[in-house]
Amino acid sequence: MTRTHRVLTVGCATLFATPIFLGAQKAPKAEDLRGTWQVVSSKNLKTGEVTQRDGTEWMQLTRSHFTVVGMNNGRPAFNEAKYDSLSAADKIKIDHDRVFRDDGSQIFVARGGTWRLAGNELHETPVMAIYAPIIGTDQVLKIVRLDGRSLVVQLTPPATTGTVFEVTYRRVD
Repeated sequence: MTRTHRVLTVGCATLFATPIFLGAQKAPKAEDLRGTWQVVSSKNLKTGEVTQRDGTEWMQLTRSHFTVVGMNNGRPAFNEAKYDSLSAADKIKIDHDRVFRDDGSQIFVARGGTWRLAGNELHETPVMAIYAPIIGTDQVLKIVRLDGRSLVVQLTPPATTGTVFEVTYRRVD
């Protein structure tokens, strides 16, 4: 092999290897996830549409447990004295309306359970939730980026939608 061929071979090898080294991220550490994170936005990876969080949603991670609490802006408020005077059926309707819209989507979310990290996947297993069908399921959030101030995860909803969302959080504490 001539000197020119060796230089070209090394140059090509360097050219092709560089993206591999630059693209490689070290696996996230569980201790880097601990704390409180606030949802900032979500991006539909199919359409590219970015939606800012309408309201506040926090995810708290301890050593082994997580909680998520969130509320959209515009949640209905009711006068407590008026509420107390309602029939039991009307109270149930108002309580339902404080959590769900007419289309069944949630205005208020709450869930909690255990979590674990497997490589770059954050696995949440809710043991309590307002939306009961997720209790006991393995909710997987693929960590795309994690630094001291932000966390970006991809979550795949049930197969019925087939849409992957990328959710961006900012560290609160």
